[in-house]
Amino acid sequence: MRLAVYRRREGEIELQFHEEMKPLLLSLREYFARIPLDVFFRIKGAYAARMYLVCKSWDPSDKRNRKPGWTWTVEQLRQWLALKPKEYAHTPHLKSAILDRSKKELDEVADVSFEYTTLKEGKAIVGWDFRPVVNAPKRKREAPSLPAPAPEPLPDKPDYSSMETLWVQASEAQRNAWRQDEFLRRSEPRDGEPPRPAFLARLYALTQPEARG
Repeated sequence: MRLAVYRRREGEIELQFHEEMKPLLLSLREYFARIPLDVFFRIKGAYAARMYLVCKSWDPSDKRNRKPGWTWTVEQLRQWLALKPKEYAHTPHLKSAILDRSKKELDEVADVSFEYTTLKEGKAIVGWDFRPVVNAPKRKREAPSLPAPAPEPLPDKPDYSSMETLWVQASEAQRNAWRQDEFLRRSEPRDGEPPRPAFLARLYALTQPEARG
């Protein structure tokens, strides 16, 4: 954030994003999963809610996820759940008290849940393979009533195809000048790969005067 002002008496927070966040913010729909609030507020368990967030990011119904699934070691799972060292220190307890309960709750109330298999070295559990699954909730819990937001038209997705041509046809001297921008330098396409939308959005911001305003 460039600025965060807490207006405590008014119950408001004023936020200003850093300029370098613009390429990411302009591509939110492309890079992030949408979380349906009516589903999320049905989930009561804190660990189940965390598991739902990662399941939703790997949602198999999203065409961007070609091979949905992930693997966590025991320590990676503990880090994701922000567990303290003495919490669920016994791994089988971690499995039954968190994974099994979270799966049961998501099976009951969420649009996506997960299945998993245990990874072992000898007799010791070292991690799990997870696979998200589209789910038809067995029952629904009433979500807290929220005021219906006023419908707003979604902005058109920006077209940066001309920026890809600009980059391809630019001289090496011109590219070096653009590389002075840290974000552009770090997100530059490598080994013949096509430029990513965030890279093109940043190039657009650097080369088009009206985009900086």
